[in-house]
Amino acid sequence: MRSRIKKKTLILLSPLLFLFLTSPIAAYAIIPGLGAAAIAMIIIAVFYILQYVGAVLFSFAGFLASTILQVNYTILESNHFITTGWSIVRDLANLGFVLVIVIIAIATILRFREYGAQTLLPRLIAAAIIVNFSLAIAGIFIDFSHSLTKFFFAPIQRGGGPSQLVGAISGAFNPQKLFADPEVPEPPDPNNQVNFLEGLGRQTLLTVAGIVFTAIFTFIGAFVMLAFGLLLLLRYIALSFLLILAPIVWLFWVIPYFQKYFSDWWSSFLKWVFFAPAASFFMYLAIISIDKLGELGKKTTAQSFFEGGTLSTLMEQGVKIVVLTGFLLGGLIAAQQLGVKGASGLMSLGKRAGKGATKWAGTRANEGRVRMGTWGLRTKKGQEITGNLQAAGKTKAGDILKSVTGVKALGRGLNRAGARGEQIRVDRVKKNLDKITNDERLAQMTPALKGDKFAYAMARLEKNGNLNMLPPSVRYPTKGQKNLFSRLGMNNEFNNIEKSSGVNVTMAEALKKGDDTALQAAAKEHFGKYSQQDLNKVMLNDLMAKYDSKKQVFGLNEDSLTSLQTAIVHGIASNNPGNVSKIIMSVKGEKNFENAQSVIEGAKSTLTSKQADKVQTALNKIIALREGGELNAYGGGGPAPTASTSSGAPTSTT
Repeated sequence: MRSRIKKKTLILLSPLLFLFLTSPIAAYAIIPGLGAAAIAMIIIAVFYILQYVGAVLFSFAGFLASTILQVNYTILESNHFITTGWSIVRDLANLGFVLVIVIIAIATILRFREYGAQTLLPRLIAAAIIVNFSLAIAGIFIDFSHSLTKFFFAPIQRGGGPSQLVGAISGAFNPQKLFADPEVPEPPDPNNQVNFLEGLGRQTLLTVAGIVFTAIFTFIGAFVMLAFGLLLLLRYIALSFLLILAPIVWLFWVIPYFQKYFSDWWSSFLKWVFFAPAASFFMYLAIISIDKLGELGKKTTAQSFFEGGTLSTLMEQGVKIVVLTGFLLGGLIAAQQLGVKGASGLMSLGKRAGKGATKWAGTRANEGRVRMGTWGLRTKKGQEITGNLQAAGKTKAGDILKSVTGVKALGRGLNRAGARGEQIRVDRVKKNLDKITNDERLAQMTPALKGDKFAYAMARLEKNGNLNMLPPSVRYPTKGQKNLFSRLGMNNEFNNIEKSSGVNVTMAEALKKGDDTALQAAAKEHFGKYSQQDLNKVMLNDLMAKYDSKKQVFGLNEDSLTSLQTAIVHGIASNNPGNVSKIIMSVKGEKNFENAQSVIEGAKSTLTSKQADKVQTALNKIIALREGGELNAYGGGGPAPTASTSSGAPTSTT
């Protein structure tokens, strides 16, 4: 602990010791001038070494900057890395165009306008031509930027090459001038020892200050040059990779999904291309401005108390170096930002040609924000929460609560927000899919649709009674579909789809597990919610069709299909045995009729004896009518012959 206190005390007393030893009076009294000279020599030696290191670093940074600047000028000349890489990517892009043609053909057949021939073919033709000239097109921008760069550097280089630029910047810094004294002082009088010591102390301080500032500003100048050189190196590397990727970017321009990368490429390319002329402009301003600042500095110091002394030179040149450093560093930062702004400006000019597409994208983004913000409110859980909030306002406790918190109004507001998001989504999807007026064509497209488009297509087909137009694999309600509809706030639509298909998710899960008991129980509960009108919508002809390996209903094998058909008969007959006649009346073809009759006979074992008798009665009537040739009388949508309990709403029979 004591050793730490001693160290801290020595550190704090060091400046006082330095001033004490270099003071003329102290030097005269203690070591007659030798202390100041010795300490000054040590400090000067240390900072001379630092100045030498800084000078080497400055020379290296200047060499790096001038070399890389020259390399940037010749980026397109004999650069095998770029030409070889560009050729390979160009060949890959040309192969990609073949794939795009196939995609356009398929999209045109499916009437998918976003990828159809009318939308993509003009771009495809243009891109296929431009891709072979992508390097030349990029070279036009690069050559133009280099012409601007040379234009701004020309007055600084005074007709020389990039190496002259480093000399000009080094001359502008000129840290050696900190040593210069505008007026050579008279030598001190040896006969007057006090004046001699005062002069020695003054000269010691000024010499030390000069060498310290020279070392510091040499490092600052080296840092500025190094920063400029490194940014030019980054520019060269970035442009090299961007030029190699240029062909594939034009392929991305054709495909709507990848057009974002086309914009990103141009933004990065233009940013780095115009960094060099922007940096040269600010360097030009900094160097020509510093000369004027030097003249102003001379006038200012000439009128101050530093007039004619070494401090005058320190102040004048020191201010110039600080200001020049600020100008150059600020110029590099501004050049980087200007490159970004210039790139975005040029990109916006290019996008004005597609003003309509931009407006469409803005509308989609706005709808996306509403959908994202109201997603939770449109889910089943969100609707339950908002419903509970509104219900809470109707209770006695809620009367007090709503006056304080407005809970009922909050629930109503959240519901409206969810409904707003729902309406925006529905309007957009309907507008797109309503262009497909043919339900059969929509049914063919539905398996390829995703998200809200798939949900709306299914809901529309169900509403029009055309679910049977869907491929068999899509008619089978799944848990994933249920979650999708719930997330979109379309629970009612999904319930209708389950009713029309005759199978719900619970039945599907039980069927997947092979649990016939659970399957039949789920079917009984499911069909217990049906009205006579709902039952008329069920795709019974497809459900009761005889197994066909080429046309598998719901993609099921024969055993699974038989289990499902038995469960459906069980579910219908358990709630109203007379409705079995609707099954027979709905099937078409001899094979399907025989299969339905066989399934009904087999399903009787799953019913109570009373239910089984009523099922048999209804089945006998249908068979008698069929044998008498009168079955067609009931095929036009009229009432089917049923058992005595079949009239009216379905009733549960035990």
